[in-house]
Amino acid sequence: AARSNLLRIGREDLLDRLKQEGVRAEAGSYTPWSVHIRDLKQPVIELDSYKQGLFYLQNEGSMLAAALLEPPPGGLVYDLGAGVGGKSTHVAEMTGDRGRVIAVERHSHKLELLKANCRRLGINHVTPLQSDILQLEPDLPQAERVLLDAPCSGWGVLNRRADARWRLSQEEVKNLPQLQFRLLQAAAGLLKPDGLLLYSTCTFNPAENEQVVARFLKEAPFAVQGFAEKISFFPLTAEDIEAARRGCLTLRPGRYQCDGMFYALLRRLGHE
Repeated sequence: AARSNLLRIGREDLLDRLKQEGVRAEAGSYTPWSVHIRDLKQPVIELDSYKQGLFYLQNEGSMLAAALLEPPPGGLVYDLGAGVGGKSTHVAEMTGDRGRVIAVERHSHKLELLKANCRRLGINHVTPLQSDILQLEPDLPQAERVLLDAPCSGWGVLNRRADARWRLSQEEVKNLPQLQFRLLQAAAGLLKPDGLLLYSTCTFNPAENEQVVARFLKEAPFAVQGFAEKISFFPLTAEDIEAARRGCLTLRPGRYQCDGMFYALLRRLGHE
């Protein structure tokens, strides 16, 4: 799937443009930004529309993150575990590139790709920061929004990354919830009172998802925030709409034609 770049083009105009380039594509049914590329005669990175930053390749399950965060224009957002910038760039697009996104990633090669993606998409307000999330400088400014895309077992993406099942041993998977809990604690420290923290994984393992969130809520001044209305465009089942109203949602690959994802939206209690 591809995500139309809100700063440069609408989805219908993107579909017209792709058609002119000989690409067979159609509107995605899960989000207002998604396009499914069905057939093309050249590598996607050779398309003029790609080079001009009219779209970004991203799974539809991942496109929900920016919609759930609802970043305020002019506000500060942290993207922790930013990778190559899929979610950072979407957040920036949603603010009209008028806010500030600090994209935290420990691997320098991913940050170089993130910078290249920002240049291609015409995004100026994403600041890359190379750091381990658990070793961030203590004097960083607090933000209105924090996204934590936590390292996980990756069970939700095995359909397209079959090698993921061999990357982690059973022992490593067993140790992940402790790491995820510590990362949530670090993310919480970056958030202003009344701000929103989105915890995200690409697994459907409850030990890494609901159980980590439940443990965090026992120790931190946060409450779960329902979000069904924020993603009313996504064709959730009745069961999943109810889960989203409670503030935690698992997208299962067998139920939806996208990556398996988990989202929990948490609001920091108190006022500035």
